[in-house]
Order: sequence, then C-alpha cells, then structure tokens
Amino acid sequence: MNGPQLSELPDDSEQLRPYISRLRRRALQAGELSAVRSLSSGFLLRFLRARDFDMELSLKLLLNYQRWRRESPEISSCLSPSSVLGLLNTSYHAVLPQRDCTGSRVLIYRIGQWNPKDWSAFQVFRVSLMTSEIISRENETQRQGLKAIFDLAGWSLSHALQINPSLARKISSVLSDSFPLKVRGIHLVNEPMFFRPVFAMLRPFLPDKIKQRIHMHGSDFRDSLSGFFSSHILPPEYGGHGPGITQVCQDWTNHLLQSENLLQQIAAHPTDGAKSQSSNKNGKKADSESSGSSFFTWFIVLALLGVWTSVAVVYFDLVDYQGVLDKAKGLQINLSEALQGKLVAYDTDGDGDFDVEDAKVLLDEKPGCAPGGGAKKGIDVQPHA
Repeated sequence: MNGPQLSELPDDSEQLRPYISRLRRRALQAGELSAVRSLSSGFLLRFLRARDFDMELSLKLLLNYQRWRRESPEISSCLSPSSVLGLLNTSYHAVLPQRDCTGSRVLIYRIGQWNPKDWSAFQVFRVSLMTSEIISRENETQRQGLKAIFDLAGWSLSHALQINPSLARKISSVLSDSFPLKVRGIHLVNEPMFFRPVFAMLRPFLPDKIKQRIHMHGSDFRDSLSGFFSSHILPPEYGGHGPGITQVCQDWTNHLLQSENLLQQIAAHPTDGAKSQSSNKNGKKADSESSGSSFFTWFIVLALLGVWTSVAVVYFDLVDYQGVLDKAKGLQINLSEALQGKLVAYDTDGDGDFDVEDAKVLLDEKPGCAPGGGAKKGIDVQPHA
C-alpha cells in the first residue's frame, strides 16, 4: 500500500503497527528523545500521516518537532487559552465547524482584530500553536490537512513592527518542517496594496510548491473565494451561508477553553496519547545573521507579515529566510540597489527613492491616506495553466 492508502486506515489497523514500531525504534535510536517518557502510537501516527508514511521524512519531522519544543520554551511551554482570552474574545481567530469539500480544516485569522499594543507577537503565535495542537489530533485533519483564510483588513505598520528580523528568523528556524500538519492552501483577503509589489519581487526566490499554495483575493473577494470553498461552510462576511464570523470565533474560543487541561498536558508531555473528549460542530471527536541583509530582511518581514502578520508564514514553513538570503548571495545581487530600482514606482513623496516614509503612506499610516483596498479581483500568485 502507498502512503495515502495507509493514511486512510484506522489507528488500530494491524497494517500500521510495523510503521509505528519502526518509527518509535528509529526515534529512540536517534538519542534526542532521552527525556521523553513515552511515544504513544497516536502521537507517532500524526508524523507518519503528515509525511505519507515516508519513514525518513517522518523521523525528521518528529525530531524537529521535539527539538524546537526543547530549545524554545518561551513558545512551547505556555499553552493556556485563558492567558490570551482577551485576544480570543476580539473574534480574531476561528476554525470553521465544517470542513471543505476535500476534508480539510478551514481556519480564519482576522489580523485587524489584533491590537499590537495589547498583545505581543509571541502571544498571537501561541493562539495558532494551540489550535494546531488540537486539530493535529483529528484523524481527518492528519489525512486532509488544513487551509487558512487570512483577513488582512486593518493590517498596519504597527503589526509589522511587532516582528523584528531576528525574531522572525527565530520562529522560522525553530518551526521549519517541524509540525505534523499538511497545509493545503493559504488565502489572503483584503491584503494591502503594498503587499503585491513586494511579493512579486520575492516570488522568484520561493519554491514552486509555495507559489501554488498562496492565493490573493483582494477586497472584492467573495466571488473568487467561493471558487475554493463551498458557500455553506463560509460565514456570511466571507460570501457564504454558514454561521456568522462572531459566532464561529466564539465557538472555537469555547472549544479551546474546554481543552485547557489537554493543552497543559501537551505543553508538559507532548508525546503522550491524551485525546480531547469534546466534540465539534460537525460531530467528529476532536481527536547566523548575514552582513548587509538588513534591508532585504525587513522587506521579507513586511511582505510576509502581510500574508499572516508574523504568524502563519513562518509557522507553516512558507519561506526559509536564510535560504532566500543565501540564494541572493549566490546570485551576487546588490539587494538594496535592486529593490530600490524596482520600488521607485512606489515613491509617494517624490524624493527619488522608496523609503520608510513611502511605506507608511502605502500602509495607510499617515492621516488622510485613502484606505488600501487591494485588487478588485482575486488572483493566484501562480499563473493558471
């Protein structure tokens, strides 16, 4: 049987046991899990399904997962929904009660609901980590993955400034290829107009699989978004006929709060096999810095924070910052000159170049600026065949 066929088998299938036993044996032989008290079969299956039962890739994913948890306790040790209840109560984040037609979980993030003055980037990141830990326990999500909709209405420079280059690299390095979830699609709505020209410059550096994953829909997103998601699962605010966004956000907040004990167990002993006993709406059980890189790194951060304002891009391994910089070095490109040449068209104050003041105008940071509405048609960043 191939990987996808194995993924369809139930957890207690006899055919899965040799894979589980082999992964457990290989993990313990690696010598990096000496402090782990147990490796439950359910825990190991998440990594096998996330890599379609490829043993080497599953082992790498497992070791990376355990490594970043060990090396970054400031991210992994606090998984308490009540500690970020104020943020959750702003209707910032939801998991839709129904899956899409492929069986993927659908997550929504509303960046404008996050006030950077009240909540740090690490706290925002923990919200995503808590959701990811919960849904990664669902068998159907292990098989079919997730898709995310990021509503960037209200995104501003103050959100971007929450993440400096070193922090972005830290999150990227500890979470690159380190979480057992398949990301099937990233959809942006209400993205700022500043994002598109910058992303266009970053696009040549990105792997093809990443280009095919990201879709931009602009401010007039309802028709184009419906081409990817059935209307009955989307909230009315996103062109659908499902429950309203406030309700689905509150429902997911309640679900996280009900899972507080489970999340605390995960934080303390992530490799154990504890499962949530609550049910969701669809009736399923919730089972080294480079010199001279500062200018380009800041544009990576600003652009990618437009995709998921400091959280999803690095969390779901959408870009490898160091890899981008290394490629640029190999091509011997003077990044500052190259970017300034391409961005001169966005010189809003007429001083002959593109600088921070121009960025502020494009990001609607100055009084009197017209709000950035994005493009009028939803587009993919990759060309259609």
